[in-house]
Formats: sequence, structure tokens, C-alpha cells
Amino acid sequence: MKRKLSFIVAITMIMSGCNSDKQQNVTNTDTSVPTTTITEINDEQIECTDFDYTTYVNSVTIKKYIGNDKNIIVPAEIEGKPVTKFTEYFLKDTDIKEITFSEGITKIPSIKDCDSLKIINLPSTTESIETFRFCNGLEEINISENELYKSVDGVLYSADGLTLTAFPMGRTGSF
Repeated sequence: MKRKLSFIVAITMIMSGCNSDKQQNVTNTDTSVPTTTITEINDEQIECTDFDYTTYVNSVTIKKYIGNDKNIIVPAEIEGKPVTKFTEYFLKDTDIKEITFSEGITKIPSIKDCDSLKIINLPSTTESIETFRFCNGLEEINISENELYKSVDGVLYSADGLTLTAFPMGRTGSF
């Protein structure tokens, strides 16, 4: 009996999602326990559907890039909630060449183990930047006009230019 009921529930869930061109997500009201969402590919929210993410009451954590694009844009919001965190290896084992963080993202995560990554574009809203480690192909780190950071020839400095903040490991030529 339990097996039949489980089968019926599974078929009902599959069928209800097949006719929808919007994401089907459940929001958890307990902020300490995440609700994992499963996204569907649709034309309206392509940036969001290429990410595996967790939705909380007031925020979203991006866990992994699951799309196939080589140049990606990380949205500042998913489902109307701000993207506030990223897991440590959200780009691991991807073939991304260029990543652009959307305006509104303030904390740039640690980006690790991305040898194919060549360019990182940061928004003017950037307030903190973690490390870019083991991204041996990284050639440029660019940032929009910002009070805390600036980019000169793809190298990231403090806004006053006195402190080297991040140097792309794949950069060649004089510096």
C-alpha cells in the first residue's frame, strides 16, 4: 500500500511540474534550516536555472554552477531574494571562461580550482573579496568603479592603488 501511495505521489508531482514554465519551489519559514530548490530550465530565468541553490526566508545561497555556458552571470537575486552566500567550490569542475557578478552582490566568494577561468568581473557593489586560489588560467580581475577597490590592467588593488588585493595567476607580460 505504501509503495502504491508513494508511486501516486511521485507521478502527481512530476505531472504538476510538466505543465509549468515557472520554477516550482518551496520556501522554508525556519531560517536555520535550508530548503533546497530544484530548478527547471526556462527562458525567463536562465541565469537562475543554471545554479543549484538553497533558498532561505530572506536569502539564497548558491551551491554549484550546473549550466553549460562558458561565460556566466551570477544574479544578485533569485526568487526575489538576495544572493548572499556561495559554497566554497561553487565553480569546481566547470569549464567557465568568464564570470560576471551582478550589481547588488556585495561579498565575492572564494573561487577555487578553476583552471579554465580567464576573467572575473566584479560589480561596483563589492564590499569584500575572498581569495581566488588555484585558478591558474586567470588573466583578468575587473571591477566597476568602487570606493574600496580598483582594477588596473586586470589586476585588483585597493581604491587608493597602494595595496595589491589580487593578482591573476595566469597573467603574462609586465606588471
